[in-house]
Amino acid sequence: GVSGSAAAAAGGPPRKSSPCAYLVPVAELVYQSKHLMDLTESGLGLTYDHLFHECLDFNQLCIGLYRTDPQTEFPYTYTAPPAGCVLRPNDKVYVVCHVSCLPSPN
Repeated sequence: GVSGSAAAAAGGPPRKSSPCAYLVPVAELVYQSKHLMDLTESGLGLTYDHLFHECLDFNQLCIGLYRTDPQTEFPYTYTAPPAGCVLRPNDKVYVVCHVSCLPSPN
């Protein structure tokens, strides 16, 4: 990967080194690239677009949501939600990144 200072020298914006404050791991992390993350309280009510761009600053790529239909209570995967999709309390977020870009579970 390119460090923040190397990215800036190459003309790109520097990347933040801390994990995104809107996500927390669902389970203990192992070395993998796709993670299912819970939203923190500060992430509730945000739009998917806001979360997507905030996570990019931390080298995390959001690819969709795991949510439950409020009428049928059946869970489903919502890939590439529209920008204005409002995040719900029980949503989980699929994130692609290196394990080192994620916070430790609480």
